[in-house]
Amino acid sequence: GVRSEHEFFAELCATLEQVTQVLVTGGRTALADFRHYVTKHRPQAVRHIAGYEVVDHPTDKQLLAEARGYFDRLERLAQPADRG
Repeated sequence: GVRSEHEFFAELCATLEQVTQVLVTGGRTALADFRHYVTKHRPQAVRHIAGYEVVDHPTDKQLLAEARGYFDRLERLAQPADRG
């Protein structure tokens, strides 16, 4: 139900306060619901979310590879271009 979903999302947001950046993954609908919840009810948590990626039923190794690839791309984008 909506109430239990909101309670779960509230717990996730509380956990986000303990990390610098996190990649949020999940199914399309769940991500959309969580993103809406964060924007509406916990806007302070947005600063901890590096991005959202749709993934369905990944293995632990696939999830780790997805996160590493995402943060590697994010880091490369943040670096100044070589003007050599």
